[in-house]
Amino acid sequence: MAGKQDSWNGWRERISALRNVPAVLRIVWDSGRTVVVLGVLFRLIASLLPLGLLWITKLIIDILVRARTTHQAIGTQLWWLVAAEFSLAVFGSVLSRGVDFLDALLADKYTRHVSVLVMKSFHNCRARPSFGLPLRSARRRASRGSGPGLVAGPWAERKSG
Repeated sequence: MAGKQDSWNGWRERISALRNVPAVLRIVWDSGRTVVVLGVLFRLIASLLPLGLLWITKLIIDILVRARTTHQAIGTQLWWLVAAEFSLAVFGSVLSRGVDFLDALLADKYTRHVSVLVMKSFHNCRARPSFGLPLRSARRRASRGSGPGLVAGPWAERKSG
């Protein structure tokens, strides 16, 4: 019975986490509107490409069936359709690379935007006197080499005095 309760609690946590989605989408939008719009547009076009390929394939099959049943020669329209299908396939591949590039670009812009937000938030916290004292103390310890810090670690030579 405890397993079912844990399972329901897990689902409740997941569902309650969905309320953070609008805030995350706002941050993504603020980090790169153009990249987001292009990414959605490229994905929309890429999702419609299989329908175009399917339609061209249907037209090719219709031409072949008509040529077979009427015992007539295959016209040049078939080769134009084959070239169009090949072109759509190549375009789909290029579009896929474009989506990958836009995803990487958006990830970079998102990381940069979130880092700037964190730095601004940290700057606002530093302005408070209650936060400044521990920060100055940690900075002093790090510069003396007496305690954990980024400036002087256990390998750094300790200053005397």
